[in-house]
Amino acid sequence: AMFNYAVSLYKGDGVPMNKEEAVKYYKMAIERGDVSAMNNYANMLYNGDGIAENKEEAIKYYKMAADKGSASAMNNYANMLYKGEGIEPNKEEAIHYYKLAIEKGNTNAINNYAQMLYNGDCVGINKTEAAFYFKLGSQKGDPSSMNKYAKMLLNGDGIIANKEKAAHYFRMAISKGSIDAMLNYAKMLQNLHKILN
Repeated sequence: AMFNYAVSLYKGDGVPMNKEEAVKYYKMAIERGDVSAMNNYANMLYNGDGIAENKEEAIKYYKMAADKGSASAMNNYANMLYKGEGIEPNKEEAIHYYKLAIEKGNTNAINNYAQMLYNGDCVGINKTEAAFYFKLGSQKGDPSSMNKYAKMLLNGDGIIANKEKAAHYFRMAISKGSIDAMLNYAKMLQNLHKILN
């Protein structure tokens, strides 16, 4: 009940928006072990949203929620470890938490880990494995993964080129509102038009 009321206060849903009051109710829910409250409170701390920005405190609550099984908090904690925000950078530990979040189906973690594989960031470049994760993210409805997988298909980058499949994944991402996919699909069509004329 406290968590739901905190969310209502934060969003102004059914009650006047009051983020400072939401903080109080998130803290009360946290005292009762509410994992979603931990993650939402950490988001507020991270962004300085209704409370003073405090990355060190945000990391504490993300870790707390991650250790209690929140896939979203696992990804958020991994992002902070990766970037070294509020904590010493530790990409190996970030990978560990991304993988934990991936096991729970978190699409942001799937996309983040795939990008690390694609770039060879703290892991060897493995575009085939990156494509696997981008495709997995695509299947779970992530437009960023769809766009990146489509680009790999279009260019034969780490996987066999397939322009028809690339077009399919670009269109899927576009249907989810991806501006990058719109631009990439337009470039693809423009290049096909040049070849045909």
